[in-house]
Amino acid sequence: MYILSNCKRKDGVTLVETLLSAAILVLVVASVLIIFVRTVDISKRIDKEYTATNLAKSRVERARTTEITHGFDSLADLNETDVIIDADGVSDPSGEYKRSTTVTTNYNGNARLTKIDATVVYKYRNEWKDAIAITITTVLTDID
Repeated sequence: MYILSNCKRKDGVTLVETLLSAAILVLVVASVLIIFVRTVDISKRIDKEYTATNLAKSRVERARTTEITHGFDSLADLNETDVIIDADGVSDPSGEYKRSTTVTTNYNGNARLTKIDATVVYKYRNEWKDAIAITITTVLTDID
């Protein structure tokens, strides 16, 4: 009888317990990887939006500089529509940003006011994100 009672003892881990532990480990690792991939994806989008914001700000600053160096009447020359640019703001047909600048003279019926809208859209996963356009607006005045 001693031999039979010895055979019923469990000293090791069964195959079912091992498979269950492996399945739980796979689920945990997969969850961590999904979180990591999403975090990297969000980080890339934030970087694109940050660059788009800086490109729009840079365009508004160019308008201010143009007004100072070339005069108030030269602001209309800054109008542009859907110019493809790179991250440095240089025209590039393969760029990942699209910039439009709208110059509105006689803003609010005042001949001394000009409104500048600089809008930048970025390309993400080979699609233009027009719904997430970054627009920076300023109003310049012609006061002598």
